[in-house]
Amino acid sequence: MFRKIKDADFHFNHVEFDSVSAECKELISKLLVTNSKKRLTGKEALQHPWFKKVLLKGQSDKKIEVPISDEVITRLREFKGVSKFKKAAMNILVKMASEDEVKELRAQFQAIDEDGTGMIKASELADLLKKKQLSMSTKEIQEMITEVDYHGNGKINYSEFLSATINVRTFMTEQKMQAIFQQFDTDSSGKIT
Repeated sequence: MFRKIKDADFHFNHVEFDSVSAECKELISKLLVTNSKKRLTGKEALQHPWFKKVLLKGQSDKKIEVPISDEVITRLREFKGVSKFKKAAMNILVKMASEDEVKELRAQFQAIDEDGTGMIKASELADLLKKKQLSMSTKEIQEMITEVDYHGNGKINYSEFLSATINVRTFMTEQKMQAIFQQFDTDSSGKIT
């Protein structure tokens, strides 16, 4: 199995793909190329005809203006000094989120991510702050990104954005807390060492 994954040895002969269009299969094939120089970038993938045909069906070409809440900006700014442990726990928590629970945050992320790459760059964050008439230096913006950027690539991806902006008090349940704890309690001792 690992060899098949490594070699990108795949096919569409499964019943799940019977209703998948040829355009979609072509896109998937182009995304599963092991050579990164030949594989589509995220931006190129978003320009693929399948996205234009399916995701934009019934929508106008005009981008819908989504207001960015002040609360989101405040949470991004205040996500300082958070321990790696808490960042990891938040990352697990947002992966448990349903589409409905993060629908509003997803729309705001997409509005900030103006070029549609799935990453918020410093320039996009600077544009947002300028629109909100908030003054921050380039250094402060970069520090904000560094604090939120769990993966260390200099940009904020969707999971990192959710981790920093989700309202834990309204989202956290006892069941989710137990699930997070179990992720860290690797030896099932009932303690995190």
